[in-house]
Amino acid sequence: MFESVINDINIGRTQDLVKKFGEDATYAYMRAELRKAHLQLLKKFNPQMAGQYESKMKGVAYDPKLYENIPSTITEEEYNTGTAVIDGLIKVFLDKVKGRDSLKSYNDAETKLSESTKSEEYRKLVAEMNKSKNGDKADSVPAPEAHKIDISVEAHRFDVLSRDLAKDYVLGFYNKDNATRWKDFMMGKKIYESSRTDKSLDPEGQKFQYENNERLRQAMDKLNLDDIFRGSARELNGPDREFEGAYIYTELRKKIDAIYKRHMTLGENEPSREEKAELYLQADMVRQMMSTFDEYYSKRFNVEKSESVQKFIHTMTEPKNRVRGLFRNLMRHRAI
Repeated sequence: MFESVINDINIGRTQDLVKKFGEDATYAYMRAELRKAHLQLLKKFNPQMAGQYESKMKGVAYDPKLYENIPSTITEEEYNTGTAVIDGLIKVFLDKVKGRDSLKSYNDAETKLSESTKSEEYRKLVAEMNKSKNGDKADSVPAPEAHKIDISVEAHRFDVLSRDLAKDYVLGFYNKDNATRWKDFMMGKKIYESSRTDKSLDPEGQKFQYENNERLRQAMDKLNLDDIFRGSARELNGPDREFEGAYIYTELRKKIDAIYKRHMTLGENEPSREEKAELYLQADMVRQMMSTFDEYYSKRFNVEKSESVQKFIHTMTEPKNRVRGLFRNLMRHRAI
């Protein structure tokens, strides 16, 4: 469970540590531990992605064979809940510093805490906590933060950005504002909060974030899903909305199946490591699109989410609707 990762940080000791080492050193330490927890959660949810980020930051080639047999031990819901809790706790510490020192932004609070990692109080705090963790064994104090990218934080940023983009892509067919956002991002604009480069990072970290944003744009562009949604805004306003909803949901499901099939290809046509990483990203984005469309349809037509999916499945099992779906794909030059 994700709770164990957070409990290991021992947030309950915060006040005692503040009395002994001061607020800045304590908050900086807790922030660092919470960010480590991000990566631990990612390892539990998606060991392969965690391995990719660790390999990237260590400057070594990613070897998928080291991770292929490692199962996920928490659900996506647990992962999202855990990261939300961690982000909330980090924000608590930043809010304390921001309010106490009347700082203008969270970035200023981050900088303040980063500077405190160079203090003697911080060194003593880390040494004491290391002894506590390792049974009073002597430990070296980690070097002060040098504004290098935190791979667990970057993994979370990238995950949030991919979900934001997938959500706006679907809703963009029904709402102009959503369409503007995702199109602007695809044109290179830093439209999302999660897509903006962290200027406090070193050049290597900023380059890494830029490359990840570009990787997301390429993966999105290659999905080529526009024709699935063509005319859906009009059709959902008509009497045939159940077929339209079922068609969109079914085609997205088929897209995921096709991605998985390609991912599992062996032999001469086996995808490269880079392609497999892109396929995994695309599958995750399409799953988010399915969830977004289901939620949109349910709210718009006052249907329970669990019921809407069952209706979609039932609708497309009817022979006449299967034929209609095949004919539509033929006319739109989609794979049948």
